Amino acid sequence: MSLPSPVSGNVFTVNSDLSDHMEYLQMKPYELGWICMVEPISLPQDLQALTIGADAVSWFKKEVDKFRTEMDRIRGTAQKRESEEEEQKRLEEAAWQAFDRIYLQS
Repeated sequence: MSLPSPVSGNVFTVNSDLSDHMEYLQMKPYELGWICMVEPISLPQDLQALTIGADAVSWFKKEVDKFRTEMDRIRGTAQKRESEEEEQKRLEEAAWQAFDRIYLQS
């Protein structure tokens, strides 16, 4: 399996707790919400390719805007017959699908 990452290497541990506790991603992202651990294979080259400072801020803002645009499009397709709970569940699922499509599938 391949996963887009700023560091090339091999995944050696996966946080299996996330499948039952997605709230960890927001509550304690660095303690409990980590996704996987990677053993880097070319760290010096990977670090040279990273974007830092103002360039990183600009890139991040563009990515947030891209995701917001996609979520606005998804919200625009809301079905009027859905309850608020059904709509929220549908939007959450659609958000994860959009995230996967935009950022994880290369």
